[in-house]
Amino acid sequence: HKQAVSVVRRGSCWFKGRILMRDSVIGEDMLLDSEHLRDTIFPRTLNYVEVMTLQREDLQQVCEKFPEFSQRIRKEQIKLALRRGFVFYAKQVRTLGTSIEKQRREDIHLQSKLVREQVTAPRFFTTNDRHTRLFNLVSEL
Repeated sequence: HKQAVSVVRRGSCWFKGRILMRDSVIGEDMLLDSEHLRDTIFPRTLNYVEVMTLQREDLQQVCEKFPEFSQRIRKEQIKLALRRGFVFYAKQVRTLGTSIEKQRREDIHLQSKLVREQVTAPRFFTTNDRHTRLFNLVSEL
């Protein structure tokens, strides 16, 4: 559940390329308010699994009763948000970079095609063979 944290008490499960066993934590991102920063991946059980679960509302009640604990939770919330924020940002940059790179390749291809059409168009003046060879080398890149 997105609004709860669970601790594996018995059994094992597969989660994000790792096998989680006794005392492993799942769902610590329930501390985060932003849906973008939360994991959307759910664990898969490998065998019978027993977990203890703490709902977000229950954690909020504990934090209200114990201010020192609330401060510790807040620090962890900030750390987790920063880590997930960096990962989210990196994915956005990578996606944008891939899009920009694809667009750049398409632009270069279009420019090359336009230049090729211009070079192969009927000439009104004579060109130097050196320029033609240079163009051929560039267009092969």
